[in-house]
Amino acid sequence: MEWVYVLADQMLTIILLVAVFELVLYAVLFVTTSNRTQQLFDSLKNMLRGIKEPPEKDSSRDIHDEITVLLDCAESIRRSSSEDFERLLSNIQIQNSRKLDLKTHGLNCWNNVAAAIVQIFPLLGILGTILAIGQSMQGQGIKVDATVIVKAFTNAIDTTIFGLLFAVFYMIVDAFFQARANKLNGELEKYRSIINYYETQ
Repeated sequence: MEWVYVLADQMLTIILLVAVFELVLYAVLFVTTSNRTQQLFDSLKNMLRGIKEPPEKDSSRDIHDEITVLLDCAESIRRSSSEDFERLLSNIQIQNSRKLDLKTHGLNCWNNVAAAIVQIFPLLGILGTILAIGQSMQGQGIKVDATVIVKAFTNAIDTTIFGLLFAVFYMIVDAFFQARANKLNGELEKYRSIINYYETQ
């Protein structure tokens, strides 16, 4: 049962390492989604270059609002003049030579991994408490070692507190990130449908 005592002593370190990994994972996902969003925005701007009535620029809009406006404009051209329609078709053909990476499977997988890790923190805290209880039973015969009991109690408190704190913190982070990822997925899906429509014309 020596491994129980070793693991109980290291549970707080394990929780901290998982928290650092989660932070790095969210940072990588944030950078990846930001790059993908910028690529989509640039692609839409190039696609609509040269049309008669481009969308009005508004400095108060963020990049996702701009993308929504550009997507709506691309859809509305289907019902507008043939000149804009032909210009858009030509721009899309040029775009196809340097096509935007629309693959989102890997991004969604890692997004799900990050969301799953959030649920692990309370479980790690509970596991740390259970191991600390096992650690407190260490001893020979009826001899009670107060140092071991105090150490086990401290480990139980530390792992529970840090497990819950990281769970709450990353739940908030995940809520913001899920909204961001869902918005990007919706924009990419609409972009795909627009491209597919014009490519069949």
